[in-house]
Amino acid sequence: MLTTTLPSYAYQQYNDDPNIVAWFAAYNGTTISPALPIASISWAGGLVTVTTVTQVGVDLGQSFTVLISAVYPTGYNGQWLATVTNIDKTTIGYPTTFTYELTVDPTPATALGTWQQYPLQAGAQGYLDEANALFLPDYLVQTEPLLDWIGNSLYGQPRTDLQSTPPLTSGPYNTIIINGNAGTTLFPLNTIKRINQGTSVIVTDQAYKRIIQWNNYKGDGFQFTVRWLKRRVQRFIFGAAIYSDVTTPNWDQTYQVSVTFTDTYEVKITLSGVYNNQLATILQAAISSAVVLLPFQYTFTVDLT
Repeated sequence: MLTTTLPSYAYQQYNDDPNIVAWFAAYNGTTISPALPIASISWAGGLVTVTTVTQVGVDLGQSFTVLISAVYPTGYNGQWLATVTNIDKTTIGYPTTFTYELTVDPTPATALGTWQQYPLQAGAQGYLDEANALFLPDYLVQTEPLLDWIGNSLYGQPRTDLQSTPPLTSGPYNTIIINGNAGTTLFPLNTIKRINQGTSVIVTDQAYKRIIQWNNYKGDGFQFTVRWLKRRVQRFIFGAAIYSDVTTPNWDQTYQVSVTFTDTYEVKITLSGVYNNQLATILQAAISSAVVLLPFQYTFTVDLT
């Protein structure tokens, strides 16, 4: 296995961002993770099997030190050397199963308690193993601030507030009277200004993931069609589809998304009923702010009814 270490600039490059500094510091060999809930815990044949609600920062087959707390009976509790035996990558959050040795049967658990992970071994290999186990490209299971670092650094998509209506660009010839007023702003000659209109829309973690997915998912192909657009709108609002217990990003049915051409190069997207929700409002602002990628030849509007 390749052995390396985090370069020194990794700590220096982000020393102005306390969130990133804290993230790197979490892997310096001294910090234990927050207490997280246990989904199930049981004993059989000298082994305790624990399944978590969310992923453990360790890859399949790797061992790590875990602290089990607040389980009843208390025989489950303590600090143990555990080994990851399964990672459920079909479920959001990547629930993980790990085992540790326990000779005496503590009897069935009546209170599930929490688990905490100690950092992996200090040094180069520990850092590399920890980073490899984070599934960094899989932004769908991440949260702020790591989600923002992944979105910006790996996918080139920063999180920005959105405007409910397009900004007004004023200043070029034929857009405003030279030395005249636009609202309350005086525009001197040879000046261009962008004026935000409407209200700002805060981008939640969920919406930020949908924006990254819109701009990076290649499964719809690269040819603009009504079907292409409707599937992207459907995915933005409802996420992945589930058919026969199989999760897929491809939606077969998009009849509730209305796409019409009001002119040769003007496209209107109409969303109503259950489609008119918070994510629909964010999509409207994302399209208005040109944050999601769309063919530049067309003008797109979203009508929420």
